[in-house]
Amino acid sequence: MILSEQERLLANEANLLNDATGYDTSGTTWALVHDYGNVTTPADGIIAFKFDVSAGLGASGKIALYIDGKPVEVTSITAGHTLSVGGAVWLPAGTYDVQAQGQDGGGSTISILNAQVGFCQFNDCAAYALQATTQGSGGTQNLTVNNRNTPLGALNKAVFAINVSAQAPLNELVSISSIVVDGKPYSALTFDENGPAARASSAKLYVPLSVGSSHSVYASTTNANATMYLSIIACPWILPAISQQHTPVALDFSQASNVQMILATLFLEVSKTAGIGKVKAITYGVDDWYGSQSGTAIVSFAYTLDTVNVSGVYLIAGGIGGSIDAISVDVR
Repeated sequence: MILSEQERLLANEANLLNDATGYDTSGTTWALVHDYGNVTTPADGIIAFKFDVSAGLGASGKIALYIDGKPVEVTSITAGHTLSVGGAVWLPAGTYDVQAQGQDGGGSTISILNAQVGFCQFNDCAAYALQATTQGSGGTQNLTVNNRNTPLGALNKAVFAINVSAQAPLNELVSISSIVVDGKPYSALTFDENGPAARASSAKLYVPLSVGSSHSVYASTTNANATMYLSIIACPWILPAISQQHTPVALDFSQASNVQMILATLFLEVSKTAGIGKVKAITYGVDDWYGSQSGTAIVSFAYTLDTVNVSGVYLIAGGIGGSIDAISVDVR
């Protein structure tokens, strides 16, 4: 008997913006690069986005993507390089303008190209929608992902996908100084901060936390005059880094059954890994996995628990930019 569950809810999923055109800036002051126009979301949910940034020889600076007038991703670029960046925020149903803004530090041009914005939904999400938020502990937000049983077993952990951004007044600079989760500060060394201070800045942190318990998040910037924005998506089916060995489900079904999991792209086409196992007393990473499958695009993993005991074993998955789209078990 096969028991399956689609975790990525495809009924309302939509690619809202897909523009491969390159738009250039060579100005040394922060300015509009391109206005992509409006996108409309059919329901409350996740806005995923990605774009490429390219800098000519002698150019360096920053490009930022704005949604609803708020910077959601700010990336630094140096001369002669091309980067692919992306992320995800939570927004209520509505219509939102999408813009690129930026600044060239001098030299040749900086371009934004291959911009995409899309809408998607998953099971088991708790969220704090993108909005201006007080800096420091006064802006603490608390979220809980409810526990439940899936066809494979009980939920175990949810990834808190935290997006922090800020915009300083004209002629002032800002960067994200810290993100604090359950009282633990994460510095610029441990989250994806985007380089030297500029008029706008962003950072993101993806951390697995237990379901069924409340978790607190707040952030700070280097400029008290800046407006800071925060979005939190807490969901078992969003992937963190592979090294974090995210365990969304504790397996609980009959011995000798075959478990399956499908990973897909959420906002970046990155290497993703799916498997089963448990973090050992002495861990070397891959040694914790009894079986695994890695790849880009779609990753389909299957494993029969005939030798390994089901009890105490977890689904394990990772790859920031990806998601768990479906799970199933062939009960034998």
